[in-house]
Amino acid sequence: MSIVGQASKQPEEIDVYAIDYTDDLVVTDAPATAFSFALVKGQVSALQSIAASASVSTPLKRYLLSGGAVLTLTGMNIGDRVYVCNKEPVTAATIASADTVDGVASITLLAMRAVALIKTATGWVTEIAVRNIVDVTDKRVRNEITGGTSGVTYKIETTTTTAEGRVLQDEILVKVKDI
Repeated sequence: MSIVGQASKQPEEIDVYAIDYTDDLVVTDAPATAFSFALVKGQVSALQSIAASASVSTPLKRYLLSGGAVLTLTGMNIGDRVYVCNKEPVTAATIASADTVDGVASITLLAMRAVALIKTATGWVTEIAVRNIVDVTDKRVRNEITGGTSGVTYKIETTTTTAEGRVLQDEILVKVKDI
């Protein structure tokens, strides 16, 4: 995995960071799909793939959802984080919790989107979110990043699969700060 960029953003901004594959791919190849995780830099997290319904109770873990999966968060403590990504190019997934997620019982995680959730006294809250936009013509993957906590540096890990089956992994470091 290579670091392709470092940037700063304000919490309320929506910033777009592009990964350009023009020089990395042959003329006949182009990005086909992409998914990302937005992780707090320095936090190590294991990866678990979920293709159906699952209840999970392990913080600091990356959950990779596919096939319209339903992820239910249970039994974690205030301050715990989970990282969730829906890698599907079309199908939405669901994140649910008895503690609420963003003030409701469940949220829909649209295709090619990721969130970092943190548990607060009132339930789970989206800390930072990423939307992947695959541009076949320009051979780029754009990461649209919203939110974040001031003073925290996030590592955006992007995995791209090309039309010819290559798997490319890149990272962008984004420091969030109030200006």
